[in-house]
Amino acid sequence: MAPRHGTSRMEATDTPKQKAMPNIQLSASNINPSVDPPLPAASLKNGCILYLDEVQESAMQPFLPTSQLVGGRGPTSASNFFFRAGRRFQVSVFEDRYGISTGGPGLGDVDYGARLATGEIVLGKDAGEIWVDSEGVNRDPFKRPSQTAKWREEFAKIGKELE
Repeated sequence: MAPRHGTSRMEATDTPKQKAMPNIQLSASNINPSVDPPLPAASLKNGCILYLDEVQESAMQPFLPTSQLVGGRGPTSASNFFFRAGRRFQVSVFEDRYGISTGGPGLGDVDYGARLATGEIVLGKDAGEIWVDSEGVNRDPFKRPSQTAKWREEFAKIGKELE
C-alpha cells in the first residue's frame, strides 16, 4: 500500500490507482504524522510515498464490496476494517519520483535505499475524514450492460406465441 499526497503540512493521504485489478481507494484527510527525521518542506510539496509497514494489501485482496466493508460507499466508521478513523500505522516515507499530479502505472515504485524517514501516521479521528471505495474504482466505464437476458425473454415470448 502506498498512500501519497503532498502539501506543506502532510495533511492528507490517498492511494494511487494501479492498473491491476481489483483495486481499492483509501483516502484520509487530517492525518497526524510523526516521523523522524522531519520531512523537508520541498519533499512534502512535491509529494511523498508512505508505505504502511505492517499492511500487505496484496494479502488482503480481493476486498469485499464497499457496502460490506464499511456499511456503504464513502465515509466509514466501521470498527473492524483496517483503514478507519483514528487508526495508527507504522510508515516508511520515500520521495515521490513522479510528483503529485502524475498518473499512470508504477506510482508506488520507490528506491528502498533512499528512505526519507520512518515513524507513524494517525488517520483523522472523524469517520467523515476517511474514504473507502472498493467498487467504483474497479468499474469499467466503457462496459456495456449485457442485453442477453432481454433477448432471451423476447424469444421466449415469441416461442409461446407460436405454440
